Amino acid sequence: MQSPSRVSYGVPSSYGPPVDDVISNLQLASVSIEEKLNKDETVPELSTQLSTTTLSGTFQDYVFEERPQLFHKREVRPLPPALFEQYGNLQWNAFMGVFPEIGRAWLTADNQLFLWNYKDGRDFLVYNQLSQIIIAAALVKPRPNVFVEQIKHLLVVATPVEVVLLAVDFSGGTPDG
Repeated sequence: MQSPSRVSYGVPSSYGPPVDDVISNLQLASVSIEEKLNKDETVPELSTQLSTTTLSGTFQDYVFEERPQLFHKREVRPLPPALFEQYGNLQWNAFMGVFPEIGRAWLTADNQLFLWNYKDGRDFLVYNQLSQIIIAAALVKPRPNVFVEQIKHLLVVATPVEVVLLAVDFSGGTPDG
C-alpha cells in the first residue's frame, strides 16, 4: 500500500505538475508557515511593549483624558441647491475644497468645476470645458507682469492628461464684488 503523500491520482501531466509535486510543495509551505507562526509567538504583544517604561516615559503618559479639540465649528453654510442635482449625476469622482483667499468654495463632479461664494451663496459658476475627470484644483498667485494687473489669482485645474490655468477676475475688483 502506498503512503498518503505518494498517492497518484492519475491526472495527466498536461493539466499541470504531477500531484506528488503539488503535495510536496504544500507540505513545504506548511512547514514554513508553522516556523513563522512559532517565531511570531516569541515576540511580545505590542500592548505589552507599550505599557512598559521606556526612556521617554510610559504609554499612559500619552493617553489623553480628553482629546484636544483641533477644530472649532464657527458656523454652517449650506451647499447651493444646484450642486445636489449635479452630485446625483456623478459617475466617477468628486472633490471639494475652499479658497479662503477669494471667499469661494469649490466642488468637482467628474469633468465639471463649480465655484460659489460660501459667505452668501452668490456667484455660482460652472466650468465645464474639460473632457477628462478633474482630479485637482488649486488657487495660485500669478508671476508679476505676465497677466494684466487686475488678475490677482489663477485657478489651476488638473486632469490626468492636462493642466489648465484660468485667470480669476472679479467684476467689482474684489472677491466680494
